[in-house]
Amino acid sequence: MPFKPGNNANPGGRPKASTDVRLSATLLLPKAFKALEKCLSRPGERISAIQIIFDRSVGKVPTTANVRVIADIADLSDAELLAITGETKDLINQQVIEQETDNETSSQ
Repeated sequence: MPFKPGNNANPGGRPKASTDVRLSATLLLPKAFKALEKCLSRPGERISAIQIIFDRSVGKVPTTANVRVIADIADLSDAELLAITGETKDLINQQVIEQETDNETSSQ
């Protein structure tokens, strides 16, 4: 059964991590710090597991982004339109060069 516009199947949103999970992860922090210290000389080793423990106990670091949303192309300045078309032209040219290189390599 489809939802009507504006009607959400989960109005409460995604549930927050339970207190038990946070407490368990927090209790593992000393071990995670010790493991992290050992991993400093071996980058990439067990870092993912440690990152998960930190994320679950301390929380992820907030990130921000400056974003400009254009609702209508008419709102763009001539300079912005020229920049977009220039970037697009550069991307298309790069794709053509890569495709020609691939074709030459496969034909040899």
